[in-house]
Amino acid sequence: MKQKLDSVTEDDLNMIAYFILERGNITRWSQWEERKPVIAKEFPELLAALDALTVAERTVRAIVQNMKITVTENERRNDSEPLSSRPGNWR
Repeated sequence: MKQKLDSVTEDDLNMIAYFILERGNITRWSQWEERKPVIAKEFPELLAALDALTVAERTVRAIVQNMKITVTENERRNDSEPLSSRPGNWR
């Protein structure tokens, strides 16, 4: 039978550090969902930062996707001139 721990353990801290710093994704930790409420009580700033990171990653993806769409639309409008040769282009 699994013991329900009511505080963050040293193992939890090691796993958090490993999965965030080494693997880049805390959700890969198989016990994340189980331990998340306890971790949130002791380290609410970690959960807030992870939520902010999720929002930031989604925002970056949306911006990049929009850039890709914009580039494609611009190239269709002017097929004869490569986008990189236009004034003000960042490439």
